Amino acid sequence: MSKFAFRDKERTQKVYADSLNIKDNNTRFYCPNPECSARLTLKANSSIAGISPYFSNLPSAPHIENCFCQKKNFSFDDREYEETLFNFEEIVKEYTTNNIINIDRRLETMSAIFYMCKTRNINDTYNQIKIWKILVDNRANQIYSKGILGPHIIECYFSHYSKENLTIYLKYPVDDSLKNKYNVGISFTDEELFKEIRNKLFNNDKKKYPVLVIGNWEYDNKKKLVQTSINSSFQIYFRK
Repeated sequence: MSKFAFRDKERTQKVYADSLNIKDNNTRFYCPNPECSARLTLKANSSIAGISPYFSNLPSAPHIENCFCQKKNFSFDDREYEETLFNFEEIVKEYTTNNIINIDRRLETMSAIFYMCKTRNINDTYNQIKIWKILVDNRANQIYSKGILGPHIIECYFSHYSKENLTIYLKYPVDDSLKNKYNVGISFTDEELFKEIRNKLFNNDKKKYPVLVIGNWEYDNKKKLVQTSINSSFQIYFRK
């Protein structure tokens, strides 16, 4: 379920469930996920005591498979964050140096950044940075035709690993039919951290639940390899 939705198919008119009233009960809204065609209705309007309003899909227009908006624990609300506090390069630096600073009302957790990006068009901006520069997902594939460089979160899935090199290899994009494909290498200096992440990846449904990796990426054109180093388990987010 979601706390917000859109009135229009182009997703330019965002509305929040707690700002609507009973007259909107028969309105059909659009899912916050731009890749999902679900149509939503307002549930638990403010006249029902003790129940926070939310949006739920129509049985005749369901969410796509694994849409994050259909989950009961999906509670992202961008009104909880102050956009001007968001400095993505600084946040990436904090993650890669294992020195994450908690700043009140700053969008900083991997899950919150992910949902913020996924509920916006890739050409939208958040504090003056394009969404496709933050999250490298299926939607951004056509943009990354010459490699992936610099600070990004990459949505990818597990491929294999090298115990000798303490490196785990993943694949981007999640959709194998897309044109621009890259191996994603994440290297470790801490063997215990390597084993921890490797074991989690083994137990993760790689296509149903892709992982997110945040880093300052380098690119080897000959190997089609995008790579970064992992210094903290917080750099990898297992989405469920």
